[in-house]
Amino acid sequence: MLEEASKQYVVLIDGVVADLSRELERREGPSQLVPIARRLVSARNSFRRDVDELRGQLNSTFDALEGLLGSSDPDPSRIDPIRQTLIRLKNEWPVKKVAIENGVKKLIAVR
Repeated sequence: MLEEASKQYVVLIDGVVADLSRELERREGPSQLVPIARRLVSARNSFRRDVDELRGQLNSTFDALEGLLGSSDPDPSRIDPIRQTLIRLKNEWPVKKVAIENGVKKLIAVR
């Protein structure tokens, strides 16, 4: 079930691309290219919006912590700021946890 749900956006866009292929083969009648193009962009925007929302929950405090840690052992002068950032993350976590769980559910929910 999870694997099927995880493919929802690809399936949605794939259906629109199939409609596009049929439309490109048509030789007569009014073109449906613009409505199909709008559906394609809308599907992409829906996915991007959900991903951006989830990504937003994983930024700020996590980014600050990453910056303080650096790529090697942190300088001793960074220990207190690291501690303060970890305290902030611990305090924010209950709200972030729910937001992240909801964001992941939106990404894998069957639409």
